[in-house]
Amino acid sequence: MESGLQHGILLSRQQRLSSLIVSPNSNNMGNIYSSFSPLSHPSLTTESSALTGQPESELPNAVTCSSLISGNSSTSTCTGYKTQVVQPLEPRVVALNKESVAPKNAKHVNNGMKANVPTQLLPAAMPMSARNVVSTPTPQLNAKNNTSEPWATRPRYLRNYVWPDEQPSSVSSALATEYMLPVPSPPVNELSNFPAIRTIQQHPHLFKIITPINVDLFESYLLQHPNCLFVWSVCHGLREGFWPWAITDNPEYPLMWDNSHWLLREAAHVEFVREQRDLEIRFGQFSPSFGPDVLPGMYSMPIGVVPKPHLDKFWLVVDQSAEPFSLNSMIPKHEGSIQLDNLHDFGRILHNVHKKFGNAKLVTFKSDVSRAYRLLPVHLLW
Repeated sequence: MESGLQHGILLSRQQRLSSLIVSPNSNNMGNIYSSFSPLSHPSLTTESSALTGQPESELPNAVTCSSLISGNSSTSTCTGYKTQVVQPLEPRVVALNKESVAPKNAKHVNNGMKANVPTQLLPAAMPMSARNVVSTPTPQLNAKNNTSEPWATRPRYLRNYVWPDEQPSSVSSALATEYMLPVPSPPVNELSNFPAIRTIQQHPHLFKIITPINVDLFESYLLQHPNCLFVWSVCHGLREGFWPWAITDNPEYPLMWDNSHWLLREAAHVEFVREQRDLEIRFGQFSPSFGPDVLPGMYSMPIGVVPKPHLDKFWLVVDQSAEPFSLNSMIPKHEGSIQLDNLHDFGRILHNVHKKFGNAKLVTFKSDVSRAYRLLPVHLLW
């Protein structure tokens, strides 16, 4: 018995159906041996697909488009395709009822046999079980009350000036000197910088160590200081000039460099720079004029003018970060910094005194050192 598709018949993906082929003229109406095979789209290769059995539970009311294969048949020949031998399938008995007989208006499926061909398989109803989902309530947390913070209701510029009772300890500038390392002296390569040393020797009036600090008296006040090396290095710097931690052995840096050609466009700026120049020379913090060109070993940085906010005044700016070959680029950023006392430290002291002595009368005073940073001379080689 031939089973399969006739030449020229193609089925789409949605027509991969199975149907029970029942012939009302068959002599074996009492016991019908049935087996089913899924009818798939014919392959373009020479191999044919094997015929397998289809469970009855998957076909409640449908019949397959493949022909009936009896239990006595051992082969199935597909016209135009390679013959494949299959094992005899175990027959199953299906009771024939009126619903299994093809209706009068049924169409031919193949070889003159009639049957209903559904266009789509019915979904199988399968019971499934799942665990109950345990509901987890969202925890109720109290929102943080910012009013409990002492600085929450203060203006922004005052929030850092509120001192709670429980506050971390801090180190004042005076206490920090007990642990500081000595300030450095010029490195060896500068002590052997003979062009710069020769310039200093030939023009001694241009290079002077000037400070209003009485170094001997200052040193006598620090005889009992626990950090003797630090005290000695500071006093030595006041006498010989401080070295600003600079590293000057970079071979890419030239022996001398003039970067002072900044153009002042406004007449008011030019006049202000001239007045400040004369003032710095009078204090001995600028060298007097020695000509238009720098001397061997010298670096000259540009000078500019910056207006003061909300005032008709200016600031004189010596830009030691102007590139290339700036002076500040020779100083490591992690060196040469110190934490100075400020209003936070002052407020902390007042808070501690108030906790200790209550509402006792206090007398405070402030001393302002004019031009304080100009009082520290730098080394001649710098």
